[in-house]
Amino acid sequence: MLKKAKYFPVFLLILALLLAACGGGETTPDEADMAEESPAATEEAPAESTEAEAPAEEEMAMDNAVEVFSWWTGGGEAAGLEAMIEVFAEQYPDIEFINAAVAGGAGTNARAVLATRLQAGDAPDSWQGHAGQELIGTYVAANQLEPLNFLYEENGWLDVMPETLIPLISQDGNIYSVPVNIHRANVLWANPKVLAEYGVEMPTNLDEWFAAMDTIQAGGEIVPLALGEQWTAMHLFETILLASMGPDAYAALWDGTNDWTGPEVAQAIADYEKALSYTNSDASALSWQDAGQLVVDGDAAFNVMGDWQEGFFRELGMVPNEDYVWAAVPGTEGNFQFLSDSFVLPVGAPHRDAAIAWLTVAGSKAGQDAFNPVKGSIPARSDGDVSLYGEYLQSAMQDWASNNVVGSLTHGVVANDSWKSEIDTALGLYLAGGSADELAAALAAAAGASDQEALAPEEAPAEEMADVSGPVEVFSWWTGGGEAAGLEAMIKVFSEKYPDVEFINAAVAGGAGTNARAVLATRLQAGDAPDSWQGHAGQELIGTYVAANQLEPLNFLYDENGWLDVMPETLIPLISQDGNIYSVPVNIHRANVLWANPAVLEAAGVEMPTNLDEWIAAMDTIQAAGEVVPLALGEQWTALHLFETVLLSSLGPDAYNGLWNGSNDWSGEDVTKALEDFNTILSYTNSDASALSWQDAGQLVVDGDAAFNVMGDWQEGFFRELEMVPGEDYVWAAVPGTEGNFQFLSDSFVLPVGAPHRDAAIAWLTVAGSQEGQDAFNPVKGSIPARSDGDVSLYGEYLQSAMDDWASNTVVGSLTHGVVANDSWKSEIDTAMGLFLGTGDVNGFQEALVAACTSSGACQ
Repeated sequence: MLKKAKYFPVFLLILALLLAACGGGETTPDEADMAEESPAATEEAPAESTEAEAPAEEEMAMDNAVEVFSWWTGGGEAAGLEAMIEVFAEQYPDIEFINAAVAGGAGTNARAVLATRLQAGDAPDSWQGHAGQELIGTYVAANQLEPLNFLYEENGWLDVMPETLIPLISQDGNIYSVPVNIHRANVLWANPKVLAEYGVEMPTNLDEWFAAMDTIQAGGEIVPLALGEQWTAMHLFETILLASMGPDAYAALWDGTNDWTGPEVAQAIADYEKALSYTNSDASALSWQDAGQLVVDGDAAFNVMGDWQEGFFRELGMVPNEDYVWAAVPGTEGNFQFLSDSFVLPVGAPHRDAAIAWLTVAGSKAGQDAFNPVKGSIPARSDGDVSLYGEYLQSAMQDWASNNVVGSLTHGVVANDSWKSEIDTALGLYLAGGSADELAAALAAAAGASDQEALAPEEAPAEEMADVSGPVEVFSWWTGGGEAAGLEAMIKVFSEKYPDVEFINAAVAGGAGTNARAVLATRLQAGDAPDSWQGHAGQELIGTYVAANQLEPLNFLYDENGWLDVMPETLIPLISQDGNIYSVPVNIHRANVLWANPAVLEAAGVEMPTNLDEWIAAMDTIQAAGEVVPLALGEQWTALHLFETVLLSSLGPDAYNGLWNGSNDWSGEDVTKALEDFNTILSYTNSDASALSWQDAGQLVVDGDAAFNVMGDWQEGFFRELEMVPGEDYVWAAVPGTEGNFQFLSDSFVLPVGAPHRDAAIAWLTVAGSQEGQDAFNPVKGSIPARSDGDVSLYGEYLQSAMDDWASNTVVGSLTHGVVANDSWKSEIDTAMGLFLGTGDVNGFQEALVAACTSSGACQ
């Protein structure tokens, strides 16, 4: 039974209210006055800040109240807002927060009230809006908002806000709002017990979905598809449009390149009509929360709603995958139909400073990580603490990074308020008893009447260097395992983009770069620099090559390619000096990983250890059996690698960091204890270590000749190249005692002063910094991309876990791989290590480490 007439009385009532509230279309004297005052208001000089920090609280505490307008009045939305208000109150205790939220209609009611207030010159201090045409085509077009570029500059937000989003909140170079989240609209929620009772599974396409709902409807007891008031019907409509038409045709409806009168739209309307036939008869009387309640109560099987529904479910104490399950709306898998809530600064805000304080919190990591896990959304910022987010939201983060992104209609991304209002009117008439043909005609008329301008992100720089020719010599130490295979994958991308450039792979094997750096030093001394070379971000780069004035700054490449928007803020200072950026990072590696053969552990009756005592006890057991090496080790640099992880485990992250910045004493008792732990652990290693590469040591583990190996996650690239199966042939954990800490390094490429083939080198760097280049290289090498927008689906189980840890763990730098010590200091430590490996003299080793620190200048 088609369930449309249920909306008719409500539709007439809303139409009458809107006509009464909005009045005629003439400009009032108040509006004219506001328009004249706008330039003066926007020219007001923003407060200056000397650091990329949130504005100081004492600068902001001038107003004693701030009125913030939204439509978050129920479910996880209201609870999330309260969580962010709590952060605001802690940071600005002298400002009273006035929560001017208006309930109902996914903002429909609130926007009607807001329009009336703005027309009367009674703007709140800030209000919630949706990024996209709702923001730009409505409020910016009416000159009602102040640009917020100054806040982005003061707080460094362009480095952490997604590049997909900035064009949707910008016009003519000005940014007009602060996004607080990313939501997914195209989610199908279901009650798994109801599905099991009717013998149906989560559908993957429209035909499967309709067949499942036919089965449920035939039972006569359960509503197949829970629906609420009219805006939820529009929400369902946009997801059916996407499922029926596909992403390209859907997107083309909004930029004018697809015809609303075409057969694709007719089929989508037919699919929508069929979906409505499975809905509840009282839909117009229900909120979105009420519709969700039908699902969790077992009175309905399915509900299509954005992921704020999950915030509501969690607020009810529902358990994911037990009380509710989810999937992309059938037919939309691989597409992320998104919206983003954001806050604005109106021209002439009554309490401007307090409003700026609110916006500062809304854009902060603390504010977004308080708000989003409760609301049921993912943070707009790329540096959110992943550990705070539940199973669904973590899956949404991965989909946001990897899916095709399209915009929401209902929530303001693809159509401005006037166009969306006409579509809403057309849907209201249809739901009240109109025909599919009438709906199609009304939709075509609405599109024809629309005068909105497309919002398109700035194009990436054209391949203006594609005509570069000649050779490019690139120097690295990637000659084996997943490293070499990963480099070859990136070279392939480079060759496709620059077919006339001959790539000369000048890789030098051995020693995690030790051999290569010695060769490179000789070449640089002789004035024979390659066109680009690999180096580690941190002191190896800054304290060696930059200090010697051997590198060109690369700021121009970051500006041209927008890399500051996608490179992690943790990393940029490690490749910069005096405002200049000196390399292009291609990855993030984790050093503190313990690899193990699960079959060996099971045979010995031991489990993966969590601290040093457990690890030593496990290796005692394995060593006592006399058949397997407890800990596989390779040549000397791998011992240095093991050493840095034991230092971190024994000392903890603060004391470990203190060794490199001079605040901890290398002669202290805590260091003595760490060296003793290291000496004990070395007693479990293989006697032929000095003759083995890191790959050889890893081979001992996968062959079952050793139980454990400590190595960076490039080891996983080697294992995968051997076609080992994660969880079966090998397992992993943080080095015992370092759980919650990410000991990192990053490979990067540079542009030397006087590069023989500079244009070709810039072409290589452009590919190395690109999403395509990094997503070709890293899954094969066994590392995560330096960029925040990598395609998560390309990365295996281990690397996805590393992405999560990178986002949530305490980050410390690697010694062996150039982050915490420059080449000269590290060389002295390496010399001390070589002597220690021959003597086992802990006291002598510690004295040499103290001397190395003193020589470096860090210990004075």
